[in-house]
Amino acid sequence: MHSDNNPEGVLTPPTAKEIAAAEAARLRRGFADAGAGAGAGAGAGAGDKSTNTSAPPPPEEQNVPPKLPTGLPEPTAADVTYQTYEQLCDCVQTPTGQKRTRDDDGETYPTLAEAFEQTTTLMASTTWTDVVKGCNTLRRLAKFHPNATLPIITPAIPLLAKALKSPRSGIIKTAVMATADLCRVFKGSLLPHLESELLLQLLIKAGSNDKKFVIEEAQNALRNLAYSIAPDRNAGDALLILLETHAKHRNPKVRANAVLCMHALCAQRAHALSGDDSVALVAMAADGSSDEDDATVVRLSLPEDAERTPSTPPPPLSLPQIKALLAVGGSQLTDKQKEARESARGLLEVLHSAFQSIPLGSQSPANAAVEADAVDEVSAAWTALCREVLEATTANAVLKTTQ
Repeated sequence: MHSDNNPEGVLTPPTAKEIAAAEAARLRRGFADAGAGAGAGAGAGAGDKSTNTSAPPPPEEQNVPPKLPTGLPEPTAADVTYQTYEQLCDCVQTPTGQKRTRDDDGETYPTLAEAFEQTTTLMASTTWTDVVKGCNTLRRLAKFHPNATLPIITPAIPLLAKALKSPRSGIIKTAVMATADLCRVFKGSLLPHLESELLLQLLIKAGSNDKKFVIEEAQNALRNLAYSIAPDRNAGDALLILLETHAKHRNPKVRANAVLCMHALCAQRAHALSGDDSVALVAMAADGSSDEDDATVVRLSLPEDAERTPSTPPPPLSLPQIKALLAVGGSQLTDKQKEARESARGLLEVLHSAFQSIPLGSQSPANAAVEADAVDEVSAAWTALCREVLEATTANAVLKTTQ
């Protein structure tokens, strides 16, 4: 800046306004040291000694671990190993009191009473790795000490439900595996807890998770739940009633998982008398998608510890149950979502097979006229039943699927 009363070629110091404009221009161009550069230039122009304003932080602020926006330190990474039911090992001392040593950390196994106390304490912890450890301990106790584990089931079930609601996927998967193992061990006696603590609802909801490994585990748990409860007539009928409610949920993935469990339960009953150790289920991808035009049918074997030839095989489906399930399957067959339609398709196939095993005299509705001359009697009875229970459009879709 030139002035009339200054000799030619002599620069005057910049004003504060000019310094601010220069600093703003440097910031717009991406220079991080705009303030330092402008301040240094101003000091040099004024003949002052420039000072370094970017002093190092005090020693107490150096090497401080990063913190989350909430102010809490970042969690440390932890690896979780998910063991199947067959891979579980005992976690308590031998009955003789002989102390065994863990292979991983060298610690001795606790007694049975200590293991019970540790289970509830760990599951109630606020540290997610402790919750995972507590769920795995509950699984081991249920497998190797089922009778002794019964007293802690009541206080452990609410903690298990809390784990199923966790936002952390690792906790959800471990809790799903624990729920499936409890159903495998205690079978129909666990059904009241599934209803009172909303475990069934949370298990079905886990099948609509956004994590693939959680979805797969939840769907396997629903199938194992159906296999375990199927031999008990009362528990199986009660489970079907609960699943009918979830089959009407507004979330299509929840509806699909509910029908998937109904399919597994009905298929187990339908194949019980045939001596087949596996059931045919329509396979769905982990994300719930499937190819409607080319449905993949897989054979899902029963759990290895399941009784192959039970003394009291699962009861077959009755005609009233077939009618109720036919209404559910028919409504899902015309659903807008592929995953719901694929689950309903497998259920309807099982219902059709179960209907064919019912004596013809009890198959036909009272007002149905069966023309044995023109069509097969069983096929005509199935057609009449579909048209009695379902609307015309839905009945035609069901008949097209099953015939």
